Amino acid sequence: PPGQYGQALPLRDTVLLGEELVVVFTEPLCCKKPFTFDLRVIIDGTDYEFDREELQVVCENRKIAFQIDPTVGVDVDQIMGKTFNVEIGKVGVNSKSNIFDANGNPIKRNVKFSKTFANIDLDEVSSSFTFVLDNIACSDDTVDALADEVKNKIVILLELDTSEANRIVLSSVRCENGDTVITTLTFLPSSTGRGGRSLRTVSLSSAAAGIEKQHSIN
Repeated sequence: PPGQYGQALPLRDTVLLGEELVVVFTEPLCCKKPFTFDLRVIIDGTDYEFDREELQVVCENRKIAFQIDPTVGVDVDQIMGKTFNVEIGKVGVNSKSNIFDANGNPIKRNVKFSKTFANIDLDEVSSSFTFVLDNIACSDDTVDALADEVKNKIVILLELDTSEANRIVLSSVRCENGDTVITTLTFLPSSTGRGGRSLRTVSLSSAAAGIEKQHSIN
């Protein structure tokens, strides 16, 4: 049967909100969807409790990884600095779920661990984004000229005041297939113009603007 190999990663006790947490096992796992295991995260001192369907979960080969989406229904200020508890396997007396290896053998004991969200001042952080704009005619020669248009679309999407456009810094703008513009940018904090944390990967589509927004953690 599978067993946990080492400690949950990252090894440090304090993690960033949205950082990927990984558990490695001694055997290749059954990772067919829908996943066979339960996963529960409870944040101490709050009403937040997440199950597998509410988390970004990856199962491949000998690992199970997950992330908590900080942009969907989570008050980030409320959970900063809080400890959270993770349990993976068969959660609840009536559950028929479990972690199985590729041969169908169940794990003997649930995986359990706790970590703490880093206490970060959100006024002092920045967010990194990748924007994909479809159906925009472009070429390698003209794509740089679209920078202002990209900024304007971002301001509209994020419902910012036009005066905050100077907080948007584009680090690259490129054209793909002659009709797709992709740009990577940093949205600077209002207080210092600098920051260290960016939110975890999450997609948010805007049909009106034709934009896909992705936050990534650095």
